[in-house]
This record gives sequence, structure tokens and C-alpha cells, in this order.
Amino acid sequence: MTKGIVPANLISFLFVGGSGVFVHFAVLYSVLAMSTSFATAQTIATLVAATSNFLLNNLLTFQDRRLRVTRLISGYLKFLAVSAVGIVAKVSAATLAYENLIHVVFIATLAGIAINTVWKFVIANRFIWK
Repeated sequence: MTKGIVPANLISFLFVGGSGVFVHFAVLYSVLAMSTSFATAQTIATLVAATSNFLLNNLLTFQDRRLRVTRLISGYLKFLAVSAVGIVAKVSAATLAYENLIHVVFIATLAGIAINTVWKFVIANRFIWK
């Protein structure tokens, strides 16, 4: 970690999260194209993006504490368990915004992503790659 104002691993975490946004939207629109409900599509996209982010963060953001083989699997399961609150909040907020407020997939999804970003960094930094 650098001694600058913003920790280097936070910057990396945000870049990985940015790639996860692209993964999320690609999966979301693909699943929605199959006439799936918004909530189901949002859940699937969230889980795929979370998996992608976990693997990239393990490889890049927390490379000095990289998890391997058995610890990678247990770390992933732990990541999903501690991320469950953020995942539920993300899917719920996006679905609520979509169904009751704006009916715009992109904006509703961004609302959910914003809620989940800070939660995941704190959880990942303190509990997964400690």
C-alpha cells in the first residue's frame, strides 16, 4: 500500500469494479433478452460480476495476499457469504428503482451498483484478503 492519499489497492479495486460493471451489463442485457424478469436477470448478472471481480481482485488488487487453490475456493465462498448483504441490497435497490420509479434498466442498475461498491471494498479488505 502506498502512503499517498488514496491507497493503491483501492484504485485497483475500483478499476476491477469498473470491469465488473461491464460484465454486469453484458450479462444483464443478455439475460433480459431471454424474457427473464428484471429481478432474476439482476441476480444472475450480480453473481457473475461478483465472481469476475473476486477472481480479478485476487489476481491484481490483493496480489501480495493472493489466495491459491483451497484458500481460493474457501475465500470465494467467504466472499459470497459476507457480500450477501451488499448483493441483496444491490438487487433490491435496482429492482425497486426499476419497477417503481424509473423503468430504465441502466439507471436502476447503477443505483444498485453504487450501494454495493463501498460495502464490498470494506468487506474484501478486512475479511477476505486480510
